[in-house]
Amino acid sequence: PDGHHTTVVYEYPKAFNPSDGDEPYYPVFTETSKQHFARYQQRAAQMDGLICLGRLAQYRYFDMDDAVANALDCFAVMKEKYGG
Repeated sequence: PDGHHTTVVYEYPKAFNPSDGDEPYYPVFTETSKQHFARYQQRAAQMDGLICLGRLAQYRYFDMDDAVANALDCFAVMKEKYGG
């Protein structure tokens, strides 16, 4: 980045409680979920212009600062590629 912009992100976590119907917002690395992700990647690869970012989309655990940095890095690449 060029140093002319600032991004501030806040995260307000909530205690995870499956009995309330909560779902994890991060990947749970099981063999079944790895298989699901492989199928998801194959389908996503067929969609031109689709950009998948984040913990579930990339099947990686990101701390929030890393997730934001990842999104900004992707934006910089897309801006360079497509102009803007």
